[in-house]
Amino acid sequence: HQDQELEGKVNQFGKLEAHVKIEARGDTELFIRILFRRVPNAKWEQLVKEMSAMGGLDGEVSNLKAGDPANTKEPFRFEYDITAANFLDWTKGKSELMVPLSQMNLAEADEDDTGPEADPIQLGAPGEYRDRVKLEFPANYTERAPLPFSMKRDYAQYDASYTVEGTVFTAERRLETEVRELPASRASDYLAFRRAVLADTAQHLRVDTTAAGTPTAAADLKGDDLNDAANAALERGDFQVAVDLLKRVVEADPKHKTGWVNLGRAYMGLRQTDQAIAAFQKQADADPYDETAY
Repeated sequence: HQDQELEGKVNQFGKLEAHVKIEARGDTELFIRILFRRVPNAKWEQLVKEMSAMGGLDGEVSNLKAGDPANTKEPFRFEYDITAANFLDWTKGKSELMVPLSQMNLAEADEDDTGPEADPIQLGAPGEYRDRVKLEFPANYTERAPLPFSMKRDYAQYDASYTVEGTVFTAERRLETEVRELPASRASDYLAFRRAVLADTAQHLRVDTTAAGTPTAAADLKGDDLNDAANAALERGDFQVAVDLLKRVVEADPKHKTGWVNLGRAYMGLRQTDQAIAAFQKQADADPYDETAY
């Protein structure tokens, strides 16, 4: 089996802070154990960061706690915190989000190779795969959940439910397989099942931020959060938004380590060269060794 949980909160600038728990037993467990055994402990967080990115959630990983890869008496478990500064683009007004880290791995098959000599379809060891996601959004955002879905065959069953209650979105997906392999003659039916499952995992959560307008900095919002939001805006090419946010950063902390240089980059994006030069000069004054500013 594989059991995965993600619980997090999205702030008014689209930044996600979440905690993830994963437990694996069986084929998936073996693969994960091999990865953790081959990578030095000091690089485990980087490994998990890359695994998370492959699952569709790119962010900074911290506070990783993992079991002993050599202890096979128990399922392999690990948990961690992840921060994704650019999880939601609140400037769009209306966005569509993939449910993070929610993937179902189903074997491929050849629909044209169904003769008596064809190899059977290898589904792997029978088991259960469960993903649970819980996300809290700002009160002035509106969320619309995907449609629920369910499909059952004699060899597998898939169920997915999605709900929005107040500001909280919850998703649960469960895949249960009953057999290790299928005869090649059932390829068409199996591929139809596989396509339906993958289509469901590709459904999006719709988020409407138009009612929120332009976010204002809460009294307890940290400079780093503003800086993360500004960096996300820079990556998206929203230079005016980045300027507005970075001006708050440097006003609150005139010696911020990257505030002035990023403000200069944002002004460059707006082709406001004089303001960019002034910002880079401020960075050079604060840190004479900053080669980027020069």
